[in-house]
Amino acid sequence: MSYSNIGENFNPTVGFTPRNDFQRAAGSIGYQWFPRSRLINRHGPGAETETLWNETLGVTDELHTLFYRIQFQSLSTITMAVSNRYTYLFFPFDPTRTGGKALESGTDYRNTFFRMNFFTNPRNSFFVSGRTEIGEYFTGNIMTLAGSGNYRYGYRANISMNFSFNRIRLPEPQSSADLFLIGPRIDLTFSKSLFWTTFVQYNNQIDNLNINTRLQWRYAPVSDFFFVYTDNYFPTTFISKQRALIAKWTYWLNL
Repeated sequence: MSYSNIGENFNPTVGFTPRNDFQRAAGSIGYQWFPRSRLINRHGPGAETETLWNETLGVTDELHTLFYRIQFQSLSTITMAVSNRYTYLFFPFDPTRTGGKALESGTDYRNTFFRMNFFTNPRNSFFVSGRTEIGEYFTGNIMTLAGSGNYRYGYRANISMNFSFNRIRLPEPQSSADLFLIGPRIDLTFSKSLFWTTFVQYNNQIDNLNINTRLQWRYAPVSDFFFVYTDNYFPTTFISKQRALIAKWTYWLNL
């Protein structure tokens, strides 16, 4: 269990907590069976809860979850859960962020949804993870499918493909949307001091195709030279929106 009390004068720009003037209580509990099985290593139910409030508004956020988790001998895991979430809006919010009419500030919403997560053995060279969610979303409903596939070639290369699809249906005057994001990422290690990272991402929410590539040279302990190129395109015409070429140099002073 945990409890936090964040005061009015806390400055969230210099910490990990993104807001101030609230209290938070959270906890989790679970039970596991360890069967004599060549397939299943452990399984069992659990519950998680989280509540945020302040003295002025009372409760502003809640998330309560019941889940059942199965871990196999291969370390692959499946988790099935049902959650109930309460959200108070401090500011106007467009749930799809596509230019529809925003929900008004000062309104609150309670939603129930089902979720299932899985991931395969992360010790293997190739492993996958996925998540699906279906249920209520503010004034409407949402269906989410997300996942990633990862291939690791020793310490030389790590290649992954990530995707996310959200089907959001809201009543008028809010807007419904099908939001899709996909992109590969490649991390290469040429030596103990030279690294190259590249990722490409397509996002239909903002109609954008982004390419980002970075070369890193560690010429001394905790001291690096970065050479970065980034470009954003319109996906249909491949006309560049903006591009940048950036160099960054860091040096560790051990005084």
